[in-house]
Amino acid sequence: MLDRLKLVPIQKWPEIRSLLKLYLPRSIAGLNFLETREEIEKLGYDYKAKVYCPDGDASNGIVALNVKDKLYEVNIQCPKDDTRELEEALRTTKVIDWTRDIKLIYTQNHVMQCMMKVIRDKNIAIQQVIPSVTFVKYNNDPLFDVR
Repeated sequence: MLDRLKLVPIQKWPEIRSLLKLYLPRSIAGLNFLETREEIEKLGYDYKAKVYCPDGDASNGIVALNVKDKLYEVNIQCPKDDTRELEEALRTTKVIDWTRDIKLIYTQNHVMQCMMKVIRDKNIAIQQVIPSVTFVKYNNDPLFDVR
């Protein structure tokens, strides 16, 4: 069986960014991840971050892997509320090494609910989860401490 998570080359990341911009502020973490990785690549560093999409379609979700020695970060984003395609792709993928100490980064609530189902079904553990918490401040709002 072919893996549903398809590698998206860096040359196609602008298309993913355009899609994510339609879902701001929800998608800010994914957008920031892509923009930062692109800038690092432009500076000449071989960062080797990889981005995959279920069936090659970013509207079904984005799975970004940042693998460096012992570090194994997985950034999963989904611009829409319906995560069924993403969930099925995660359940069957061989792209993610589920035996590693996985850090799940910038996770939105609806993606975390999706991941909880996958984690339960695969009977795996995630080392660390760093949620995505977005604060929206309008220009005319007074400053405040978000800590």
